Amino acid sequence: MSVKCRKILPIILISFVFFIQSVFGATTGKIAGTIKDVATGEPLAGVNVFIEGYSYGAATDGDGYYFILNISPGKYTVTAQMVGYTSVNYTNVKISSDLTTQIHFELKTEMLQGEVIVVTAERGVQKDITSSEISVTTEEIEALPMRGIGEIISLQAGVVKDSDNEIHIRGGRSSEIAYMIDGVQVLDPTNRSWGVNIDDQSISELKTITGTFNAEYGQALSGVVNIVTKKGSDDFKYNITGYMGDYFSTNDVYSVMSNSDWANASARALTGVDENLDYEVSGNSADKNYLTKEKYLNSYNPFENYDIQANFSGPVIGTNKKITYYASARYNDGKGYDFGKRYFMPWGFQDPVSDTEHTFKQPDNKLVSLNRNDNFSSQTKLFFELSRSINLSYGLYYQKNHRFSVDDVRYKYVPDAGKNHYTDIKTHILSFTHILSPSTFYEFKGSIYNKKYESYLYKDPHDYRYMPMNSSDFEEYVFGGGADDNITVRTNTYDFWYYGNPLDRSKQTVNYNSIKFDFTTQANKHNLIKAGVSGRFHDFTNDWNEMQISVDNLRPYIPEIESPSHVKYEAKPKE
Repeated sequence: MSVKCRKILPIILISFVFFIQSVFGATTGKIAGTIKDVATGEPLAGVNVFIEGYSYGAATDGDGYYFILNISPGKYTVTAQMVGYTSVNYTNVKISSDLTTQIHFELKTEMLQGEVIVVTAERGVQKDITSSEISVTTEEIEALPMRGIGEIISLQAGVVKDSDNEIHIRGGRSSEIAYMIDGVQVLDPTNRSWGVNIDDQSISELKTITGTFNAEYGQALSGVVNIVTKKGSDDFKYNITGYMGDYFSTNDVYSVMSNSDWANASARALTGVDENLDYEVSGNSADKNYLTKEKYLNSYNPFENYDIQANFSGPVIGTNKKITYYASARYNDGKGYDFGKRYFMPWGFQDPVSDTEHTFKQPDNKLVSLNRNDNFSSQTKLFFELSRSINLSYGLYYQKNHRFSVDDVRYKYVPDAGKNHYTDIKTHILSFTHILSPSTFYEFKGSIYNKKYESYLYKDPHDYRYMPMNSSDFEEYVFGGGADDNITVRTNTYDFWYYGNPLDRSKQTVNYNSIKFDFTTQANKHNLIKAGVSGRFHDFTNDWNEMQISVDNLRPYIPEIESPSHVKYEAKPKE
């Protein structure tokens, strides 16, 4: 079955936002306040206000009011200076994206030349918050005893993470959340899931908005997760972190049947290869040798699962610190907490009599993980300061994942009857900012998202290790299926299987390009005007099929596209 969508539905969203309390770009914040003479209480005009170590600055107007726009999230020192007055430094000033930090100064007449007053900023009432939101800074993330964006988000009020590690905000579906990185929405359009894996050490600020978000956050119903990543530093810095560990439990839930002879005898009896197995189901449990168990999480191996992170930051040599970089990488490998035993292979307990050309692996009774993960992710961000008013940044986010999982619990003792899942994602984000005046700037952002996903047991659909799933086909292929034998392959719906493998396969490619333009100007003390336009252009293909078994040679083949067992979907929507 093939479905193609060619209808184009262009939707251009233009939003003009006017607020009594100021609201601004999704990746930057703002400082505003008043400056007065401490003795007279009169406002001071012409006071210079600047952020130490940065080119941001402003001067107060006739009412003693000042503001500084387009400040990246973080902690800063803000200084107020005027001839004849003592300079005042406010340290530990926290800037959050989309919010205004109020810093008010009171200057006194200078008594000693060069005198400086240092004040530590304290958190006050955030008057311009119009939604329920929580902001987590890089310092707070480093102090948390956990890793992963999902775990950090789930700590916020109104946010829960279910058994499938899906995030839900205020009872909404996981697909109703908008995820943004550096002001660009990053979603897998096929299921609206989190499109990019970001290392927690790369985050400058993580904000979770759980209600009444602004018009600029389109396509969000239950919440918004907005991440601002770190820029490069002026000095070279690096950090390497490693974690190791294992799952531990003495609960019987984490156990497997430990009697391999019993398992094998049961399977041979079910097929009729041997005489029916006769056992007593009553009496003491000590007599029931088929009930013996082996716990597999009651020992601890610190090298079983590990997670390694590294990041580097600094200026590009020879650029006079005009170009800085931030690079990070993370690798983790884990076997999970769900295990089975290899008492059987997909072909059961013997080589198929129909295939005399190949050698088949035999069961080895080993404990095998049913959910293995191998993940690698990296991030590279370059920041170009082209002039005092123009800057450019480029970010590349890469993710590669291999997961092998046995999703059907009936294959607990056929642990090779799972599927490999391969995911490869690349995201490019380009941002250009031009400050036209102290009160006006515009931003252009563009992104390219590419995802490739495949799932199958064996890469080759004609691999000799694929077995028929129909019991009569399996019987004929593995045992010969002669009319004069007593072999009949049987299974119990409520019992574990002793043969078989998944025959479905899928392949998915997702590509989209997005553009976004924002214009921001501070019209007066109370009103900020913001206008924006955005567009996204998608191109994705989804190809799923369940292989069928040939009646001629009992070998698998991919069904025709017209078959109900083969669905291919292509679409190129625009929004």
